[in-house]
Amino acid sequence: MSVRLVPFIGFWRAFLSRHRGTLKVNAVLFANLLLGLGVAFIVPRLAIERLGEAGYGLFALIVGFAGLLAFADLGLQPGLTRALAVPLSRGETARILALVRPIAARSIPVWLLLSLASYVLVWPAVEKNGAVALYAVAIFAVTSLAMTVADLVSSVLRAGGRLVTSYWLRTTYLLCYLLLVIAVYALVRDWADATTLLFAQAIATGLWLAAVLLATRIWLSKIDSASGTKATTENVDRLWRDAWRTSNPERFNRVVQMISAAVERPLLFATAGAAVVTSYDLLQRIGMLASVLPATLSQPLLAMVAYDGARAGQRLAFPGAERFTRVATLILASTGVILSLGLWLFGHRVVFGVDSTLPTWLGVLVLVTIGINVLTAPVVAVLLANGNVRAVNVKVGIEAAGVATAVAIALHFGNAILFIAVRNVSIACAACFLLWRDMAIRQRGNS
Repeated sequence: MSVRLVPFIGFWRAFLSRHRGTLKVNAVLFANLLLGLGVAFIVPRLAIERLGEAGYGLFALIVGFAGLLAFADLGLQPGLTRALAVPLSRGETARILALVRPIAARSIPVWLLLSLASYVLVWPAVEKNGAVALYAVAIFAVTSLAMTVADLVSSVLRAGGRLVTSYWLRTTYLLCYLLLVIAVYALVRDWADATTLLFAQAIATGLWLAAVLLATRIWLSKIDSASGTKATTENVDRLWRDAWRTSNPERFNRVVQMISAAVERPLLFATAGAAVVTSYDLLQRIGMLASVLPATLSQPLLAMVAYDGARAGQRLAFPGAERFTRVATLILASTGVILSLGLWLFGHRVVFGVDSTLPTWLGVLVLVTIGINVLTAPVVAVLLANGNVRAVNVKVGIEAAGVATAVAIALHFGNAILFIAVRNVSIACAACFLLWRDMAIRQRGNS
C-alpha cells in the first residue's frame, strides 16, 4: 500500500467510525428519498395519462389540503420528540403512554373539523362535481388521519433512538403506494376519477399505520421490562407543557400553511383553470430535487440531538451529526437548485408529457426560494432540540405576514400568480433572517 494513501484511509476510517450512527440513519433516509422521488414523478405521469390534466388537477387540488388536515396532531411532533427523550432513556413507558394517548384522542375531533373545512373550501372550485369532490375529500381525510397517528407513534420510536426502524417503516409505505399505483395503471385502463388514486394511497397508509403500531408496542414492552425502572405517571404535566412550548413554531407554521393552502390552489383553479393547477403541482414536485434530500437529512437531527442530550454522561450515539448535516445540506441544496432549474426549463415535457403553463420568472423564483429555505432545516432542528424557539417563531411570523400580504394583493387583482410570487419572496426573506440569527447565536457560543 502506498505511503501516501495511509493518511487518506485513516481519515475515512475515523470518519466512518465517528459518524456510524448518523450514516446508518441517512442510508435508510436515502432509500426513503429515492422512493419519494419515484412517487413524486412516476405517480403524476401515470395519473395524467389515465385522468388527463383536468382530472389530475382535481387530485392535486384535494391533496393540496394535506397541510390543513395534518394539523390534526396539533403540531406536537417536534415537542413530543424532545419531551419523550428523557423518559424513554429511563424506560418509563407509563409516562410515555400518558402523554401520547391523549394527543391521539384529541386529534380525532380536530380532524373532523378540518375535514369539514376542507370540503367547504374545495366546494366553490368544484361545485359542478360536488358529489365526486365530497367522496374524494372523505377518502383523503381518512388517509390523513391515519398518517397523523402513524407519525405521532413514529415520533416515539425516533425519540428513543430507533430512527432506523421508524424510517424503514415509512420507506415500506412509499414502496407499497408506488407499487399499488403501477398495478392499477397496468390493470385498469379507464380511471373514473381521482378517487382511484386516493384509494391506493389510503390502502398503503393503512398498512403503514398497522406496522408502526405493532413495532412500537413490541419495543416499548421490551424497554419497560428490561430497564428495571418503575413506570410512573409523575411530571406528565411538565412533559406536556414542554412539548407544547417546543412545538409552538411548528404549530404556527401549520397555521400559515393552512391559510396558504386554503387560498393558493383554489384561487389558481378558479382564476386560471385546472391546467395551471397541474403545472404548479408539477413545479413543486420538480422543486423536490432541491429540497427533499437536504430536508430529509435534517429530519432525524432533532431526534439525534435530543436523544444524545438526554443521555447525560453516556457515550453519544450520534456524534458530529449537526456539523455533518449542515455541510451536506449546503452542498445538496445548491446542487438541487441547479438540477431543478434545468429540468423545469428544458425537460418538463420529457418527464411529464406536457408543457408548463407558468411564467418562466415565476418558476425560477419558486425553485430558488425552495433552495434558500431548505438551508434552514438543520438550523430549526437544532434550535428546537435545545428548546430555543424564539428565532424560529420570528421566521414563521415573517412568513405569516407574507401570506397576509399575498392574499390581499391576489384578491385585489384577481390573480393567483401574484399570490405565489409574494408568498415566495416572504419565505426567502424569512429564511435569510433565520440563517443570520443562527450565525449570531453560534458566534456568541464560540466567544
